[in-house]
Amino acid sequence: MKIKSEMDEMTGVYNKTTTELVMNEILTNSVTHQHVMLVIDIDNFKSVNDLSGHQMGDHVIKVIANLISKMFRKSDIVGRIGGDEFIVLMVDVPSMDIVYTKLNELIQLMRYKPDMTIPEYVTLSIGMASNGQGATTYQALFEKADAALYQAKEGGKAQYREYGVEPINLNGDKRPAVLLLSENRSVCSTINALIPASLRVIEALKLEDVEKLKTEDQNNMVMIFADVSDNPGDGEEIWQSLQKLPWLEMDQVFAICAEGNIPQYRVALGSGVADMFTTPLDSAAFKRRTEKHLEKVGVLEEKTNA
Repeated sequence: MKIKSEMDEMTGVYNKTTTELVMNEILTNSVTHQHVMLVIDIDNFKSVNDLSGHQMGDHVIKVIANLISKMFRKSDIVGRIGGDEFIVLMVDVPSMDIVYTKLNELIQLMRYKPDMTIPEYVTLSIGMASNGQGATTYQALFEKADAALYQAKEGGKAQYREYGVEPINLNGDKRPAVLLLSENRSVCSTINALIPASLRVIEALKLEDVEKLKTEDQNNMVMIFADVSDNPGDGEEIWQSLQKLPWLEMDQVFAICAEGNIPQYRVALGSGVADMFTTPLDSAAFKRRTEKHLEKVGVLEEKTNA
């Protein structure tokens, strides 16, 4: 009965009252450690109820709750504090880079929704704040994270904002670029989540989109992913078209082929690509080999074994 009274009946995460009690205890008793609070809101949730009914609305809430619960550690605290609003306290965070990577992955998963049975227009907006910003109680930290959530909503939704930190001006974004040519939502989601934040991803659905890239984007390109995994053939026309682009070097291109599709393997490797992955992407291998290439071209600092 005690456990039941602490949980949100619909989702199985902590209810609002328990969430506040548990988080407040951690924040007040462990002030020397870094903790990060995330306030997560489901975008366009009213439209779900209006267009698809309350049964679908309940389903969306359960799917999001399950996704959030799986994304974070058992030591982190996850609660539901409103109809379509969740809260997470990432406990004892060793580096903010871990938080940024996790948030980027969550945003991208909701953007592409691989294998999710929820409406396409449902996304997440997230506000975040850390106790290192002068907040050592639940209420103080919540107010900061909630203010950051408001900025994310005002900024166009489907994004996260950090309290007290100005977002990158994407219109003048000078970060090195990674080109992603793909129509596969799962591939797009994985790559967006795993590419280092120091780079920006330019997505293209068709070859025509690649050909129309701005000159500054072409000159700033450090890596190209060409996904032929959904191609019914061997993908040869993709490689021939890419080879004709005067600004593109094939040793920048990483092929993504369907697992077990030998013709795709053969044609991709024969086109002089730098490396090849197969779907579904292995996250660990993808990250390791991608970072190795980025170190080689001088975009990332080479890691040492010290």
